[in-house]
Amino acid sequence: MGLTLDDILKLDDLRRETVAVPEWGGDVEVRELTAAEKLEIGATVAGKNQDEVAPEEMANLMVTAAAYGMGASKSQVAAVGGKNYAAIERVANKVLELSGMNTNAAKKKR
Repeated sequence: MGLTLDDILKLDDLRRETVAVPEWGGDVEVRELTAAEKLEIGATVAGKNQDEVAPEEMANLMVTAAAYGMGASKSQVAAVGGKNYAAIERVANKVLELSGMNTNAAKKKR
């Protein structure tokens, strides 16, 4: 017998990974975007050049997929946008990688 909807909904099917962030003196655990997040947030950064992605967009992507960031307020996301760009970019690029997405910025890093 195949999976039921209840079986699928009970699954924890999001990949997670820890990213070293030396600028912040530690590690950040991130997860891939859910389908809804990928459609909503991913579309704002996918395909853009690095200089076209606003710090708030990268911060929103990072905070949304960081294990500690669930339920972050808009002011908290904006505050993260004021932090070290290299750190935010590293974490956000890992989220994109886990989610099967690439930005031109992520491609440039490889």
